[in-house]
Amino acid sequence: MIFGSHINKYYKKYWYLFVIGTICLLVVDFVQLLVPLLVGEMITALDPTTFDAFATMAIRWDGSWFEMTLGYVCTAIFIIGILITLGRIGWRLTVNRVGKMVECDLRAEMYRHIQTLSVSWFAKQKTGGLMAYFTNDLEDISACTSQGLIFLIDAIFMGLACLVFMFIEHWVLALVCLLPIAAMVLCSFFIMKGETRRWNVCQQDFQNMSDLAQESLTGLAVVKAFVREGVEMRRFAQLNGKLKLSNVRYFRFSQLTSNVGINFLIYATVLAIMLVSGYFALTPDLVFPGVAPFASGADAAGRLTEFYGYYSSLIWPLSALTLLVDLTSRGKASLNRIGEILDTRSDLVDSESLYSGKVVGDIEYRHLSFVYPDAENLPALKDISFTIHHGETWGVVGRTGSGKSSLLNLLMKLYNVEPGMLYVDGRDINDWSGRALRQGVAAVAQDAFLFSDTIFGNIAFGSDHPTPEAIYEAARFADVDANIRQLPQGYETLVGERGKSVSGGQRQRISMARAVIRDPAILILDDSVSAVDAITEKQILANIAQKRRGRTTLIISSRLSAVESLDGILVLDEGRLVGVGKHEELLKTCPVYHKMYELQALEREMN
Repeated sequence: MIFGSHINKYYKKYWYLFVIGTICLLVVDFVQLLVPLLVGEMITALDPTTFDAFATMAIRWDGSWFEMTLGYVCTAIFIIGILITLGRIGWRLTVNRVGKMVECDLRAEMYRHIQTLSVSWFAKQKTGGLMAYFTNDLEDISACTSQGLIFLIDAIFMGLACLVFMFIEHWVLALVCLLPIAAMVLCSFFIMKGETRRWNVCQQDFQNMSDLAQESLTGLAVVKAFVREGVEMRRFAQLNGKLKLSNVRYFRFSQLTSNVGINFLIYATVLAIMLVSGYFALTPDLVFPGVAPFASGADAAGRLTEFYGYYSSLIWPLSALTLLVDLTSRGKASLNRIGEILDTRSDLVDSESLYSGKVVGDIEYRHLSFVYPDAENLPALKDISFTIHHGETWGVVGRTGSGKSSLLNLLMKLYNVEPGMLYVDGRDINDWSGRALRQGVAAVAQDAFLFSDTIFGNIAFGSDHPTPEAIYEAARFADVDANIRQLPQGYETLVGERGKSVSGGQRQRISMARAVIRDPAILILDDSVSAVDAITEKQILANIAQKRRGRTTLIISSRLSAVESLDGILVLDEGRLVGVGKHEELLKTCPVYHKMYELQALEREMN
């Protein structure tokens, strides 16, 4: 078993299952230790002259205070078998169950926790690697909490009980066994350290392979388009081979130390027992304090059978100890990896205790500068100031990489902003609860993401209580309703993973419908009409002007035709705001905007 701050609470939560399972294990371990005692005494009581004497024999303990005939002995062994069967059913129904319950709860805790982490944390992670935490690592921890308990109880209780019975029966032979047993226990601690270190490497190699597999499968269309299947197969084969080698190193170390080494000590001890016990049997006059001499051949056979029965019962606890070391090594490594995630705290300044009012839509930037956490030497935005009143529709234009998306993404509080630089409804964004702010702001990204669901389900995702009519109205707003109804299954059409079964323009407009169904106070369209034709673009802009009156709308566009008629336009260049105003004003006052307009006019003429 493994212990730590992230798993101890589950031992407390399911304490009753652990207690019931432990009791069942203790009952099984105790009653099965009575079998060597009964068998040994039966052989001791055996009169070798006639079978009838054996059938009517009497087993007496301590002279005569307790006596059993053969029939009662057989009945006792039968009852012991029943108790062992019931006990094993009991611990299987409790211990195995609790392992899966802990795995399920820990998986849910991990998922809830990563939902609280910031976008900057996810930018450093890969999906395939995160999935390794939710699969392999949790399976190892589940095994530790279930099988680990079994191994621990058997190794401690059954092992100690066997040693006690062995010392009572013949303490000299027990001492012969004690030295290799002590060696096994001592070696197990060093083995566990080596296995933990090697299993960490295995898990990291599995994570790297999962990263590559997930990335290659997601971008399979690109791989095929560039005929790079061979390259990707070689990359995968390289990481897969590395994973194989790390696993081979782990299991080689585990087998040589745990299995080979421990088994050598176990059977070397058996040989020592045979030699020493044979010497005692052949030398009845050899007397040790507390050790009764062998009185007869039957007495010697019975006592040696009883002693060896206890040692045979001790072999499983010793094996359980090696399995416990192996399991604990893997579980400890996995728990450390999961602990790193659970101990990670979001770098985003946010709290449910902050302001949670309703967003109106006033926006003000005051000398805002921003740097992404992973690019501290490369400012994304520099000294930007402007004001947008609620109900206005503004456009944001600029060359690629000028900071357009960064400018508006800050409104959703996905990154930290220095105090006094960004205000929503006259309140510093750092004083807003991120949840409340995002409930009033909806964004449609340029790379529109759809879930592997129906079109109806994707649009409904944007609202807590969507009605069919609201979904159809949102689709009409995005001018995609007619396209959807032309599909064979209409709104029940499955869009596939990441929306691959629909076109880029449809994907963008379905994402737009998902955003507008919320009727947000602030709607951000990040180049969301780049994949549609001019007629569809005009219809969407007309719907924005007509249906979003009193709501703030911000449109990032690479085409100036999409922003020419808006209330205002922001022009960015290399992270700086180089122009603010209407279309006609910017043509006269902003060289960057004027040049963009001329280039796009020339492009239209050439087409």
